[in-house]
Amino acid sequence: MTSILKVNQIQNTAGTNALTVDTSGKVNAPVLGSLTRNVVSFQATGPSAYTSYGAYGVVTYNDTSLAGFHDNTGGNYSTTNAEFTCPVAGLYHFQASCLIQTEGALGIILNYRNSSDATVSNFHNYNHGRFTQAHCIINMSVGEKIRVLSEDTSAKYLGIYGRFSGFLVG
Repeated sequence: MTSILKVNQIQNTAGTNALTVDTSGKVNAPVLGSLTRNVVSFQATGPSAYTSYGAYGVVTYNDTSLAGFHDNTGGNYSTTNAEFTCPVAGLYHFQASCLIQTEGALGIILNYRNSSDATVSNFHNYNHGRFTQAHCIINMSVGEKIRVLSEDTSAKYLGIYGRFSGFLVG
């Protein structure tokens, strides 16, 4: 048996609108700002020293603790493994960046893996300079993972100049 709830508006008992649905199906929630604070998200930095991770080594963005700058809403980013595990299926945006000490070649990889840890896809960014960053949007399933790998052996600085972040778009 299927049930269909047909409403245009949801209110609290005092009559204040909490949610409306227009004829196109668009949902409007007046308090959306407070609801989005519970969206799955993280932002981490790493060591405040130049560190070599080796070619294809996991880059350790391991600090999510600085209030107002770092984030781990939902607790799905592991600072131990330096990876995010998807808790809610949906579209996610990820970004990673780092700095090297002197101008040269540097690269990072956003390594997207399934729940069995097999690589699904790698999103590469390679640059010649002192700074690089990689971005991607992925439609993830529950249990899939993403982490950052070093594409080369140059020592990378993550402190205030490098970060790994991600959030659920929808």
